[in-house]
Amino acid sequence: MRLRIFVLFLTLFVATTAGHIYTVDSYLNYLVTSSIGESGTLEIPKFMMAVEGNGGRHFSKLGTGLSVASVPLFWLGSVVERSSPGAQVFRAYSDEFIIPHGTGEIIAEPQSLIRVSEQEGAKLFFALLTNALVAAALCLFFWLLLRDFGLSERAALWGTALLAFTTPLWVYSRDFFTEPLFALCLVASFYLLHPGARDGPAGRADRRIALAGLLSSLGILARASFIPIVGIFTAYLVLASGERTRGLRGAGKYLIFCVPGLVAFGVLNAVRFGSPFLTGYHTAFDKGFSVSLFKGLAWNLASPYRSLFLYAPATLLVFLGAVPFARRYRRESWLLAAIVVYVIVIYSKWWAWHGGWCWGPRFLVPVIPLLLLPGLASIPTRGRWLLV
Repeated sequence: MRLRIFVLFLTLFVATTAGHIYTVDSYLNYLVTSSIGESGTLEIPKFMMAVEGNGGRHFSKLGTGLSVASVPLFWLGSVVERSSPGAQVFRAYSDEFIIPHGTGEIIAEPQSLIRVSEQEGAKLFFALLTNALVAAALCLFFWLLLRDFGLSERAALWGTALLAFTTPLWVYSRDFFTEPLFALCLVASFYLLHPGARDGPAGRADRRIALAGLLSSLGILARASFIPIVGIFTAYLVLASGERTRGLRGAGKYLIFCVPGLVAFGVLNAVRFGSPFLTGYHTAFDKGFSVSLFKGLAWNLASPYRSLFLYAPATLLVFLGAVPFARRYRRESWLLAAIVVYVIVIYSKWWAWHGGWCWGPRFLVPVIPLLLLPGLASIPTRGRWLLV
């Protein structure tokens, strides 16, 4: 059943893929993918939002996780290009990308900023399938999570379809933003760490904790903002175990497998910008967490421009299911609340709270599955319900 769930959503995401670059962030991610895939370096051409780093070279300030994950598909596109260099099927994906608005940071003509050569068509097409795979994997883990919280296979499938096709996740499965990968690492780690998933032999629990740590390592490489979430998961493991020694042991195992992500994060920063603590967001272009929290929350949650509840109305289920869910799963409710509040608060404070030229509240996409969970888990599983 698990394989069928993954293949079902992967097929739907791939069938509706765009294969085009639409945004500056996506192009930066693709430049890093191309650089790693072809020359094994992180250096990219000088470009809008590229940051000058060590040796006067230019690098992306974005996390490298998505770019690294897409390299195998980029190589597959290279093989396709070499095997049929005269084919026209991927030429459409090498069109120019025109930035839809002017900015003082742009020196060249906008239409000349992003140009993918005809020889890049297949590479670009296959690299951009990465988020279709990531979104399908996210749907699988969400389905597993709903099953663990008492939903039938059919109800969990309907709930997963709600996540896939009534929220911005579908849109971001077609582009090259980091949010689907962030969401996958978050939801998969949550699934692997909650007690229901870890029931059974000690060896099985250890394997799940280790896998959660590795996925959290990938989350750190996707976005630096995942690091505090590691701390939240660690506190949860300590406090939710019911036994202090057992909790500390589980938290320690989890943190050991988060170390590769933390080390890689520091090394990559040092290679690019000269310090483990410089991420590329230290330039004058970025204004940090400078937005009033009240205004940021109002914009993200209540404005017609980017309201979470407008672009993902199914998240309103959280208000119907929060109380019964908390009564039944008190510790998991605290974990959900801590993660959701943290993500919403920091990205409401961020100067570019809107996420730029994108669909809906982009930065809040990773917590949408967690907002859906209480409402879906509280739906009656008996009676004349469509989801039964």
